[in-house]
Amino acid sequence: MHKKILLISILFFCSAFSRSTTFDDRTSCEDSKGAWRQFGNSCADECEAKLDEFAFCTDLVISACECGKSRCWNDEVKSCAALSDYKKIFVARQKEEKKIADAARKKREEEAAKEETIISNITNIVKTPGAKTAANETPKTTENPPINPPGPVVSQSPPTIPPLFLQQEKAKQDAKKEAEKNNPGQTPTILIPGLPVIPLPQ
Repeated sequence: MHKKILLISILFFCSAFSRSTTFDDRTSCEDSKGAWRQFGNSCADECEAKLDEFAFCTDLVISACECGKSRCWNDEVKSCAALSDYKKIFVARQKEEKKIADAARKKREEEAAKEETIISNITNIVKTPGAKTAANETPKTTENPPINPPGPVVSQSPPTIPPLFLQQEKAKQDAKKEAEKNNPGQTPTILIPGLPVIPLPQ
């Protein structure tokens, strides 16, 4: 019982994706001197599929109308028609579609040319900053002042003398005065006292 239900479900699922076959067109087919029969593909005997080189037909068993030699099934009017008559309709339709496609292509090309001009103008402005901004406007040249490199930094304050040097000079002058006082008229011998020894931390 379960196998039968599963089989029926699979068949129903597969039939959902196939082309629906209706017998409503059978009367129209027989009225236009056609024969109702089964075909091995989805295109059957349709006029569109016979003239369109890009028609896509799937392998599918369906029932449709066969109109006979030099005739085809016109699905728009649900009747068999002469292939030469439908070819005129097909060619006129193709011309109309080509005209619409050419107009759309021309419009795209014009828009692309405008965008290319805009991009070219922007590129020229970026490359040449002094370019003309208008048709009659002459470019203005701005002269930048020369840039001088920075010179050495000169301090305005007097140079600082180390305190150690001042102590030695003072000691030297004091020793000279003391020698002149003790031995007048002789060249004084100047002894510079040593600096105090500062013990280093242990």
